[in-house]
Amino acid sequence: MKNFENIKNLLPLGYLYLVVLGVIKESIVFYQLGINIIKYSSVMDILLSPIAVITSHPLIIFTFLLFSVYPFFVARMFTKHSEKKWVRLTFGIKKNRLEMNEVEIEKYKNTLVIFMFVFIYLSLFLGMAFQQGYMTSQEIKNDQLKYKHELYFVTGESQTVKIIDNNSEYFFYVAKGNKNINIIPKLSIKKIEMIENKMLNNKRD
Repeated sequence: MKNFENIKNLLPLGYLYLVVLGVIKESIVFYQLGINIIKYSSVMDILLSPIAVITSHPLIIFTFLLFSVYPFFVARMFTKHSEKKWVRLTFGIKKNRLEMNEVEIEKYKNTLVIFMFVFIYLSLFLGMAFQQGYMTSQEIKNDQLKYKHELYFVTGESQTVKIIDNNSEYFFYVAKGNKNINIIPKLSIKKIEMIENKMLNNKRD
């Protein structure tokens, strides 16, 4: 029960940390594309950025779930084997378990879980940011984009595009035959058609 209360008290700070990581991640991605994403983001975009990142792909969801459980597994192993020399050396514990009271053991365990969460999520967000930004920039430079959408504008015009990203107010895309990144308000778009959907094995001729 006490552990549950500790976790509940840390949830707001944890989500704030994820929000900061989400903003940093998006900033790094778009910086590599020459865009200051903060200028085009609403407060809601910023608050929802961690959810958008984590739910962007099933593999990413699985990875985050796996690494969210891992710190608790390590903490449990630490509590169970804290009397062993290699455990004390690994975690910098000078006392052995017999010299530690329950409060000290709990403090070490909580600190370990928090540190691992901070390090793991920082590594995941930064890794995704640099990888996504670099790959997108290289695909644009080398004309390797796959144009899977058709945008129909309120003006009656249409374009075959690669959608780079979108938020609550804007679409970021590259039109076929043009390497420039376009930023357009969502209100300017009447309809979006998927002209290639590998999940349905569907491709427009």
